Amino acid sequence: MILRRWIVPALLLPAGLCASLVLAGDPAPITFPSDSCVVDVTGYGAIPNDGADDTAAIQKAFDENVGNGSVIYLPPGTYHIRDTIRWRGRQSDNILQGAGESFTTLRLMDGSDGFGDPKRPKDMIYTGGPPAQRFRNAVRDLTIDCGDGNAGAVGLSFCANNQGCVRNVTIRSGADGDSPGAVGLALDEPEVGPLLVKDVTVIGFDTGIRVRHSVNSVTLESIRLRKQRVFGIDNFNNYVFCRKLDSDNSVAAVANGGNEGVITLIDSQLRGSGPAAILNRHAAGILYVRNVTAEGYDKAIAAESLPPVAAGEVGEWVSAAPLSLFPGEIRGLNLPIIETPAVPVDPIEGWISPAAFGGIPGDGKDDTEAIQKAIDSGATTIYLPRAKENKNVHDPGRNGSYELSDTIHLRGKARRIVGLEAKLEITKKLQAEPEKPVFVFENGESPVVVIERLKFMFAKTKNPAFIHRADRDLVISSFSGLAETRHEGKGRLFLEDVVGHYLYAGPGSTIYARQLNLEGPDLKLENNAGTIWALGLKTESRSPIALTRDGGVSEIIGGHLYKCVRPGIDEIAFELRDAKMSLAGVAEYVWDRQFATRTLLKETRDGQTRTLGMAEAPDHGNAGAFPLLACFPAEIRGTAPATPKVSVVEATAGSLTLEFRADDPDNDLAGFIISRDDKPIGRARVNFVEKGLAPDTNYTYTVIAYDHYGQQSPPTMFQAATPPDTVAPSPPENLHTLNVTDQHVQLMWRGGRDEIGVKRYVVERSEDDKTWRELTRQVGLEYDDRAVVKGAAYAYRVIALDAAGNRSAPAELKVATLAGPPMSIKQEAERYDIGNGNIKKSWYLFNLHVGCWMVYKQLELGREQPFDHLTLRYGAPASRQKARVLIYLDPVVEEKGDKRTLSGGEKIAEFIVQSTGSWEKFGEFTQPVKISKPGRHDVALVIERGESKEPNALVNIDWFTFSAGPPKPD
Repeated sequence: MILRRWIVPALLLPAGLCASLVLAGDPAPITFPSDSCVVDVTGYGAIPNDGADDTAAIQKAFDENVGNGSVIYLPPGTYHIRDTIRWRGRQSDNILQGAGESFTTLRLMDGSDGFGDPKRPKDMIYTGGPPAQRFRNAVRDLTIDCGDGNAGAVGLSFCANNQGCVRNVTIRSGADGDSPGAVGLALDEPEVGPLLVKDVTVIGFDTGIRVRHSVNSVTLESIRLRKQRVFGIDNFNNYVFCRKLDSDNSVAAVANGGNEGVITLIDSQLRGSGPAAILNRHAAGILYVRNVTAEGYDKAIAAESLPPVAAGEVGEWVSAAPLSLFPGEIRGLNLPIIETPAVPVDPIEGWISPAAFGGIPGDGKDDTEAIQKAIDSGATTIYLPRAKENKNVHDPGRNGSYELSDTIHLRGKARRIVGLEAKLEITKKLQAEPEKPVFVFENGESPVVVIERLKFMFAKTKNPAFIHRADRDLVISSFSGLAETRHEGKGRLFLEDVVGHYLYAGPGSTIYARQLNLEGPDLKLENNAGTIWALGLKTESRSPIALTRDGGVSEIIGGHLYKCVRPGIDEIAFELRDAKMSLAGVAEYVWDRQFATRTLLKETRDGQTRTLGMAEAPDHGNAGAFPLLACFPAEIRGTAPATPKVSVVEATAGSLTLEFRADDPDNDLAGFIISRDDKPIGRARVNFVEKGLAPDTNYTYTVIAYDHYGQQSPPTMFQAATPPDTVAPSPPENLHTLNVTDQHVQLMWRGGRDEIGVKRYVVERSEDDKTWRELTRQVGLEYDDRAVVKGAAYAYRVIALDAAGNRSAPAELKVATLAGPPMSIKQEAERYDIGNGNIKKSWYLFNLHVGCWMVYKQLELGREQPFDHLTLRYGAPASRQKARVLIYLDPVVEEKGDKRTLSGGEKIAEFIVQSTGSWEKFGEFTQPVKISKPGRHDVALVIERGESKEPNALVNIDWFTFSAGPPKPD
């Protein structure tokens, strides 16, 4: 018999009640104290178990509690929805919280509108998209059921950045997974991750977990997949790091696609049937597999351009050539992995808050003493509610933090500190003593202490966030803003879903990390004679990444090194000094090859130092990669491979594809080292593709085979030649006009593609569609034709020309000039990013931010009379409103080398950015302007933060129009 006690519906819980439906049995439902500021959806009219539609009530709970760490709580029961539940506003700092997988279910009603077509999938829950500002999103402790008759349903479309998670969640298509559904867990928005998915079950759907795009990585642990119909996990070009996958399927459990796709898979059980349990669908994709059993399939692994791997147990396998600098076994360290320890959940009645001692977030008072008293009170669970929202006044209460002025000691009986998404602010008093840590972990009664779900608001402080000095274990989970964490004790440190700047492991210390995001400006990870194991490391900014020294041991399974700033910096990514390290599935991601780190590894062993350059490692996009790297002494066994044999698989005017073979008596061949002109150019397992070569040219290669102990064969010299270039470029694309007046036609186009490269563009014009006259041969993608007659019709064509003289098919366009002076000028946005003073047309499809400006040369702003109105078309969400867009006439661009700065000019307009709802939803805004005289002017647009809530005030500018009088509708 189940006993129920219903709570009173409320927006926030009244005093004395807990946010729960308490059910008898074990496990108990997850509950929260009455003053926790958890938002209960029943207070908005959602009623569990009544079969009625709760969409509006749940959506209202989200809409009225946007961001700020809001926990939207679904007490036990089944809630029914007919439409998508959406995160709003910044689409960040929101947590959907259930009472437990077996207690709370969110179910899509059968046959809901818009969910029936698998070719047009629709999300049950949508948490946000690009850019990578979706911090601290989470979905926890519930079941998501896509119901019946919803073949196009996506259970959860999840996006989080830096820190965010899906934990203890079941997603199913129908009660047993036999109903149709498109995707269980979609991690496929651009710029998804880094994030953690742990203890998640997906039952049914075409695809269980789908991952897309090249940034920022996904870490999976303890994942169960059942009854998928196409793929279990399907990755295209992202970085997926997975441990403990349990799959039972009649389709491939794991599929890796795209030339930049990376998957590491360890400690997993794959049961099923079909051709292969694991697919690597692109020869350049990186796949690392260790300690995986594939039962029932024809093959364990099927990889493009590589021999298949037999079904059964796979000890260790990698799709690309493994690396080492010194002789010794080339394998992962395979350190013993310890599961993150659990701490029993205490009854709510025994929890205590700093509020009991006067600690209130957002009141501007020092909370250090109150938090310390709560820890020393004898309670085993201490909870820190987030600040209460005050809708009546604009004060710190809404985004309030706990103010900390001195070190807090974790000691005594306390074994769990639950943050409930609260924020911690470091006062100037504590910042003035940078040697003082914020938290010190000391010895106490509990063998394990957990501190979780908190955020530090001190990006620039030098105070260490944590110093571990205890003989017992500390777990830090779902925690943001850890400027520095130091482990100096004998107990273990466990990090899960954590973002910080710098992590230090001292002598004898042990750290286990899952989804660790380090974004420090310099060295990010230092291991001084300790032990570090990490599943899923993501870093940002420049190198160096990690230093392991003086007997330290480091093993990283999966790494996304996002080097998004500062081209040309040649720092060392990883460094070892008489220490041990292995990397698997670790790769750098850069926008442009000039950003890439040139020296990937520096290792010193027994007084000898060696380095590994980017050119010596397998290519991965625009940078280098470590499919598998071994840096530790090991016994050498067997004999070296025989001299390799080389053949040409394919030769084009700009590339050569080579294939390698070598006999190895020990059947232990690891790969081949390739050099040209005495310079290393890469490594390969079997095939090697070199691009960027000259047509009709002979090349001489040196190839050496090596085994898994680093033993090398004698070298082979091999010559190959590229054929002459006889292939024409592709035609230019999107030929269109930027501006047309009675006196000129301004053309613009996207470049054609050619293996060797387009040398010039030929622009031709015809006045009768028969006779064509060449106007120019140029490198640029714009041409301004000023030899035109007003009111005349012209035909233009643009042809791409390569160095060999091959001509593309033409791109054509017909244009008529105006019969008189234009009454307006419309200019499409050309986006420039000057992050470090360098001007470059942005690769990014939209959004200008603070520090960006654009200059348009010699725009004609009226002739007989000056234009007197300006319309700006842009998109911006609510979080970016009140930013400023400033418009200047005739500014000065100062150049020093490749650095450019903008100064001077006459400011003629200032737009205070208004919210249009999102970056993708555009609005047009007009205001009068005063131009002193008509004619041609340089025009600059500058972005400033103004009063925007976000420092990085992104605004998506589409175009602007100057006009005489208010603009007329198109």
